[in-house]
Amino acid sequence: MRIEQLLEKNQQLQVAILKALILSEGALATNQLAKNIGISKISLEQYLQDVTDLGATTGFNLTLNGAMVYLTMNNTTTLEEITALLVKDSLKFQLLAYMLEQREFTIPQISQEFATSESSIFRKFRELNEVLAEFQLRIKNGRLQGEESQIRYFYFQLYLYFPISMRPHYLIESDQNQLFLRALERTLKLTLSPQAKSEVACWLGITLKRMSAKKKQQTKVKENYHLFKNDALFEQIEPLIHLYNSRSSFERNQYEPVLFYSFLVSFQILDEETFYHYELQRSKKLPPALLDMYIREMILIHYRPRRLSIQQEKAVGYQLSQINNRLYFFQGYLPRYEPERLLRLQKEKLGVERSQILAVLQKNVLSFLPAKKAEDTLVTEALLTIYASILAMIDFYIAKEVVVGIDFEDLPAYRISYYYDLFSELRPIAGIRVEHASYKTDYDLIISTRKVSGYTTKMQYCLSEFASSYDLMQLKKLIEQLKKEKN
Repeated sequence: MRIEQLLEKNQQLQVAILKALILSEGALATNQLAKNIGISKISLEQYLQDVTDLGATTGFNLTLNGAMVYLTMNNTTTLEEITALLVKDSLKFQLLAYMLEQREFTIPQISQEFATSESSIFRKFRELNEVLAEFQLRIKNGRLQGEESQIRYFYFQLYLYFPISMRPHYLIESDQNQLFLRALERTLKLTLSPQAKSEVACWLGITLKRMSAKKKQQTKVKENYHLFKNDALFEQIEPLIHLYNSRSSFERNQYEPVLFYSFLVSFQILDEETFYHYELQRSKKLPPALLDMYIREMILIHYRPRRLSIQQEKAVGYQLSQINNRLYFFQGYLPRYEPERLLRLQKEKLGVERSQILAVLQKNVLSFLPAKKAEDTLVTEALLTIYASILAMIDFYIAKEVVVGIDFEDLPAYRISYYYDLFSELRPIAGIRVEHASYKTDYDLIISTRKVSGYTTKMQYCLSEFASSYDLMQLKKLIEQLKKEKN
């Protein structure tokens, strides 16, 4: 799912224009912009006016200068925030929000609520059902139908897209859920991060709205209850969930703890150390645990003979467990950023050899899951981007840094500023160390203005001109080449 699917077509194009400009350093020729978003140049002119009007209220400025379009944004304005503002006002989102709060409805009732014709409501429901199908949900017979775990997961994903300031009051921290948060911290002997607290508050708010829903579908929830009821973490939180829910007027539901458990282990709520201690107690026969062990071993074997430290293995295991638990318990994916672009960028950094293992990992994950999961966007999008991030994390852990020495001793006084200019250009490159050249140190690369001798180095590069773009480009290529040779 893409959040833009909740917008009308014209608003989707407005967001597409902004995204195209952001990805092009804020400037594009009008003909190229029209081509990028798939509309005619004449249509683009009208949409540019709409985007300009939007900018007046959301913190950015769009200007046309001849055949060029320029975008400038306030320092704290983001495309995500602009999109969220548009989505919040959209009818499709408002219908979804209404269904969370009301649970059941009639078409005349909802038509009157939104002052919209019944035919328009039916049309929006058809469009929403196309989006909801990814989450195995549908709107039918006056309510949202599907597994209860999926309904809560969908709404959690949806509201997580919005900044806290844009969420309803019942989905943010309050005196009521603060009591629960403190009790959870005492029970699990941890301190929740601010992000974890806000996510737990969001999940609790959705839970309270859904507890009064009738005709809940809980087939998968019941299966998971019998599978996980003897799990160490589940046994810790079960009494707490029942106690918290007993304060409401709703009938006791023995499956509520497993719904909270599935959330707790899938969204980085537990910190790395707490999860590691839980993992030591967790039954290795549980499906997510089996998947964790299998994929972790596959990855570590790929990197042999290099080994990670205990702390690094913990970090890798933690990240793997979060996505693998999510794959097991839920279906569907609402990303904050475009997964295809993220994956492409990650593959470029990983290189061909590392990128090839992603497909192998994905295939092996599917062998652990039901066949229908093959089309799940958690598998086709989220899994690949997160696994790619984990591989990049391991690469960072094991990488041998490229050592670069700079020798400008033959230059007059301006060598000092020249050194710091070059140092500031090279320092942001990951995996390298840059310093004044010393004859006592072994270097991978020596940079100078003339050929120098006496250094122990694999390679030497002589600069042609002060602050030359050509030299800088060549140096970056050499450094990338040296990084590949060392790793």
